Amino acid sequence: MSGKIFYYTKYGNSALFAESLSEKKEISTVELAVAKKRKGRIGFMMSGYESVRRKKIELINNPWDQVADEKTIYLIFPIWAGNIAPAMRAFILGADFEGKEIIGISLQADPNAGAKIDEEFKTIIRDSNGTVKALYKFHGAGPGDVQDKSYYDKLATQID
Repeated sequence: MSGKIFYYTKYGNSALFAESLSEKKEISTVELAVAKKRKGRIGFMMSGYESVRRKKIELINNPWDQVADEKTIYLIFPIWAGNIAPAMRAFILGADFEGKEIIGISLQADPNAGAKIDEEFKTIIRDSNGTVKALYKFHGAGPGDVQDKSYYDKLATQID
């Protein structure tokens, strides 16, 4: 299968899910790395603020270069303060997904929340010339908590 997984993680949950899905699909992963990492309580609050304000933050290592040759793009990201994490937002807004099928996978404290998130995700993917093939929402973990990899191995079996 052709495709690539792009993910953003702060505490490790999205990385574990990306690893599980990569093993299942036999495709590679790209971690979205931010230029300015936030740590501690103040960093947590700043990250939440950026998410609420829908801020686009700076990414390093030019991950957009790795989109061109792929037909299917998997995006794995946390939901912060009811919004797409700023690093994933920056990646999507900077990408040209023309001719790409996008599969979004959000990890959030409440996987039943967020019709607003679904619509926003679909809109920014369309604005980046992509087509949303599927959008999955799963319970991840609370801030600072990490699930076992076996949990994500089970979730990965639900992704087509």
